[in-house]
Amino acid sequence: VILIREFLAIARLAEVEKLQKRALDAIARDDPKAARSVVDELSAFVAAKPETAAGRRALAELRGEIIDGGNLVRLAEAEILGPLDARAKVMILEAAKRVSLVTAVSPRALVDVAYVVFEAGRLIRRLSELYGGRPGTLGFFRLARSVL
Repeated sequence: VILIREFLAIARLAEVEKLQKRALDAIARDDPKAARSVVDELSAFVAAKPETAAGRRALAELRGEIIDGGNLVRLAEAEILGPLDARAKVMILEAAKRVSLVTAVSPRALVDVAYVVFEAGRLIRRLSELYGGRPGTLGFFRLARSVL
């Protein structure tokens, strides 16, 4: 059961990476067909997140009006991921506050370093869950390696 969960988590992270590469390719080539495919896949990927409903609805209304691929992907990023980005900023600020508090009152540098590592790991996991990555243990280490 654990191996299956880890495999699914790593597969989900790989899916996110592929989607990002396809989005960058659609922007670079300014390909409307590829951009629509990426936007549809992104919409499906975050469909379970209520914060993205307004952005998905706005994109659906504008679907036929945007003809260049690059702008469609950029608009999808702003509309769909914008609310998630705002929550991510709050998470980062809260983590920074906790780290600054602990490092201010901690008498030992080792405690500071340990807490910073702990908080960074916690933040990586929370951000990946926010955006839909939900890594398992192995996926978390893979993600942490790419962050560092």
